[in-house]
Amino acid sequence: MTGVGLNKHRPVIVLAVLGSLHAAATARAEDVDPGRRQFAASCGVCHSVDPGASARQGPNLRDVYGRKAGSAAGFAYSQALKGGDWIWDEATLDTWIANAQEAHPGTFMTYRQADPQKRKLVINYLKSLSASK
Repeated sequence: MTGVGLNKHRPVIVLAVLGSLHAAATARAEDVDPGRRQFAASCGVCHSVDPGASARQGPNLRDVYGRKAGSAAGFAYSQALKGGDWIWDEATLDTWIANAQEAHPGTFMTYRQADPQKRKLVINYLKSLSASK
């Protein structure tokens, strides 16, 4: 194929590449949507994930994944969390969301989620919002 032949097909190639990129971005967004919905239903009353949003009843959870427990500025944590020596990861978030009072007695959070699939959706969503993936 000559250079002229390639130029003739360039718009089709560009559109195909752009279509592939759009499909990949859409797939990633669709993967996050169930987690976003579950977060809104389970956690959104007490927590925000919007960049720079003020704490509500609970701290802003943007970038919580990979963060040291009790370390978000501007939130009055319980003594159990202020003295926490763990990093929020899949395992610590899972036990926390399942039953925070049992995981770390003396914490303020009373919400419990018994369904491991719902916890996984929330954790994956929080992970997607973190620079520390």
